[in-house]
Amino acid sequence: MASERRRLERLVLRGSRRDWLRYLAEVTALVTAVAGGAGGAGQDAGPAALLAGEVVLDHHRMLIGLPGTGYARTAGDRAALEGAVRTLRANSRTGSSR
Repeated sequence: MASERRRLERLVLRGSRRDWLRYLAEVTALVTAVAGGAGGAGQDAGPAALLAGEVVLDHHRMLIGLPGTGYARTAGDRAALEGAVRTLRANSRTGSSR
């Protein structure tokens, strides 16, 4: 956890737009994998994946206010993340692991 916090801090303070978009894509892939039941993460990963998904989805949506094509380029990731967050929310209400 501490190493990820340091990694993210370096990214925010010294990273490029490309680095940031790559990070968003990476987290999106992890969240969608957990929502889809892949990777053997188990249901313990669900709450963390939901939180990460909600936070990263907000960052995806904020791209609309920035200059450039970031918002349009990430439309597919944003749609996948929205679906994953819906699935994870539903699973958290039902206690389902999938």
